[in-house]
Amino acid sequence: MPLTGRTHQIRAHASAIGTPIVGDGKYGGVNAHPGGEIPRKLHLHARSIDIAHPDGGRLFIEAELPPHMKTSWKLLGFDERDAEDAFAGLEE
Repeated sequence: MPLTGRTHQIRAHASAIGTPIVGDGKYGGVNAHPGGEIPRKLHLHARSIDIAHPDGGRLFIEAELPPHMKTSWKLLGFDERDAEDAFAGLEE
């Protein structure tokens, strides 16, 4: 769960440690495509951003999952409306 970083850095580092991002054929190769019904599109998404606003206060924006990721989340049993960490409680 990266807190910051540019897309290519996150993708390259995830692949380097043996956990490529789903759908990332450029950096993850065949290991990034688990097969089955999981779409072969990149599964990298900023669900929300929370930054300081120059005029004071905070700017908080949320974005829906793209359609291909909604499909994958449903297949994997995740609830896209759940604001909590989808991976909380899972063992490494």
